[in-house]
Amino acid sequence: MSNMTEATAVKLVDAAIKASGTMSNKIQYAAEAILEVIKTTGDSRKMKLEASRLVNDATGIRGEALVEYFVQQGAEKNEAKEGGFIGWDVSKVDLAKARAKKWHEYKKVNPWQGYNLEKALRAQFTSVNNAQKKVKANPELASIVSVDKELLEGLRELLARHGKQAA
Repeated sequence: MSNMTEATAVKLVDAAIKASGTMSNKIQYAAEAILEVIKTTGDSRKMKLEASRLVNDATGIRGEALVEYFVQQGAEKNEAKEGGFIGWDVSKVDLAKARAKKWHEYKKVNPWQGYNLEKALRAQFTSVNNAQKKVKANPELASIVSVDKELLEGLRELLARHGKQAA
């Protein structure tokens, strides 16, 4: 049994938040250093590897935000390999811009994406259609697919009354 208290939990959360800010700043400094070397030398061969390492090996970060930060500074992604960079357009490296907008400000994640009932229903109709196709192709799956035909038809009629067509 743990002896964790509310006060201890609050202290741990405070420490984690403080540490995350420190980590974020260190990643920013490393990213800026990479860009400065590329801008100064005009050679990205070694630094594209370092940028890839920073994206792939730094734990606890949103890698897609860091990738976008580098892309905005001329990095060319290898689409076949996540986080890998295949080249760098040195002319796009702008240190003032890189310092003005921090890496973590890119690709912000918003967990609430809104809701669209029609889109959700269409997705369900597509799912039902796909399930029915699978059952038709493999009748053994019928025992794990449950589609109330009356309910399905009722939903289709409801959509039709509102000028919408089910998928």
